[in-house]
Formats: sequence, structure tokens, C-alpha cells
Amino acid sequence: MARLLALYPIGVTLLALLLTIAPQRTGILALAQILLPHLFLTVLVLLPPAFLMRDRALVTAVVVASIVGLMRFGSEWASFSPAAGADSDLSVLSWNLEVGARDGAQVVAALRATVADVIALQELTPDTAAAIEADAQLTDRYPHRVLRPDPSVFGMGLLSAHPIAAHEVLDDPVAIEAHLDLGAGSIIAVVNAHPLPGRITMGPLGLPIGFDATGRDAALERLRGRIERLMLADEPLVLLGDFNVAPTEPAYRLLSDGLRDAHVEAGQGPGWTWRPSRLEALRIGLLRIDYVFTSATVGTTRTSVDCSRPGDHCLVGASLRLP
Repeated sequence: MARLLALYPIGVTLLALLLTIAPQRTGILALAQILLPHLFLTVLVLLPPAFLMRDRALVTAVVVASIVGLMRFGSEWASFSPAAGADSDLSVLSWNLEVGARDGAQVVAALRATVADVIALQELTPDTAAAIEADAQLTDRYPHRVLRPDPSVFGMGLLSAHPIAAHEVLDDPVAIEAHLDLGAGSIIAVVNAHPLPGRITMGPLGLPIGFDATGRDAALERLRGRIERLMLADEPLVLLGDFNVAPTEPAYRLLSDGLRDAHVEAGQGPGWTWRPSRLEALRIGLLRIDYVFTSATVGTTRTSVDCSRPGDHCLVGASLRLP
């Protein structure tokens, strides 16, 4: 029995090595790539029985797999940044509202309860946009707004306590690029983006058996082209939203190259931001696909993930230090 159990941590370790050498964009291995952190977490469950069974092969396999998992994901799960907890200059929040998950009044109530200078919204519907515009407290707190609602998942919104000097709404992928005037001649670029997810193939038992990220990755490449132009400018940059990509996927590296991931900088725990709607009662996320990225000169002092609201996405926040 012990030798059979040892096959699991050995398999997970070899899978991680394979996907490091040859990252996958399609197929069953691409799906396993997304779930890799969870596979390593289940290895940890084997630690107590491994030592109780006193089987050297099992103990060695579990310990090696645990070390590999911590080396791979430790920086995401625990931040030791000396900047954590320091004062911040700008607070931002991203929230995918999920079409149909709640009405406008519920969204307004949740936004009233948040504390942020800038709020990026995805899947903003016309009814919710109207509720935001009709709420005196929100419009007073965020007098500068770009709302582009849509009945489908393409609705986008940006609420800002700071003046919006210029903005542009993008269609492919849907995004809002805004340049905020923070005063004293300080301008910061903020991009709220929502590339659509890859295609999951379901098996006969209703379980996922494959994944195709080709379309999503093409959209991320187009977004990245836009971001690279902004990175060449003198303005600091914040890129946030629902990107539908996990940190273990090759497209994450494409998206984040040259940028700082706020959660990796100052987050605690796995920072998971999404779960199926039917599991919202868990009040935790199961995958990290919503992000706050910053340009090299912008630091992160604190992050937050609030999964207490209905729907499939959690609210993701970050407090930033500007140059």
C-alpha cells in the first residue's frame, strides 16, 4: 500500500517537471497545469500517514514533492516583502460582477462597503450601471466614471476618486484604458481588462477532460501589445481585472513579463479569486485568475481577497506605493 501511495507524489513531481520544461496550451496536460497547485496541496495530506507508516520510499516521495511544491508556489502563498503593511498612495479594487449573480442594489451595497480610490468592474450590465449612477453616495465618492455596460459578459466599468484626464474603451479584448490625474502633475495609467476564458472540454461524466487556451492566449497577446506601449511611457501603470489565466500557464508569463504581481509582492495565502458559482457558499476561491499588476516603479504594500459576496469571483484589492 505504501509503495502504491508513493506513486502519487512521484507523479505530481514528474508532472511539474514536465510542464516546466514544456508548458502546455491545449489538451489534458494544459488542464492539469492549471490544477498543479491543488495537486501539490493534496500531497501534503499524505505527510502524516507517510510518517506513521514508516515507509522510506513513501516518506521520501512526499517530502521531495512537498519541497518542490513550496519552491514553485511558496512566493505566491506567503509574502515576506518588507513593504507589506507600509503606507500607500493609491488603493485599487477589481471585481467581476458575473452577469445574473446579483441585482444592481446588491452591487451598490457591496461597493459602498469597500474602501478604494479606483474600482474596476467587469461584466457590468445596464441595470447595474444605472444603479451606480443613481446612487448619490457612490457618485459623490467616485465623481469620475467610465461605464460601458453590456447585457452579456462584455460590460466594463471604472470608478475613480481622481480625475480621468483621458480614457479609451477597447473591444478586443474588452478593456478600459484611463489616465488618472493624481494631482501635482502626477499621472498614472490604469487598464481594466477582461479577456474571455479558454474552452474546457467536458467528458461523459460531466468532468473536464481537456482545455484549449488558443483564443484566450491570442487575446492576451493583443492586450500585451497595448501594455508594452504604456510601459515605454513615463507614467506608472496599473493593470487589473479578470484575465482568465492561472499563474501556472505560459500565458501568465507573457502577460506579466516586466510587471509586478501585487499578490506575489505582498499577498498572504494562495490568493485564489474564482470558484464555480455553485460553490460560492464556501466563501473562498479555488483558482487565481483576477490580478493587480503594476509597472516596475510601483510597489504593493497590501492585498486583499474578499470571497464573501455571491457569484463566482472574489473582490481583489491592492494598496500601492507610487514613485
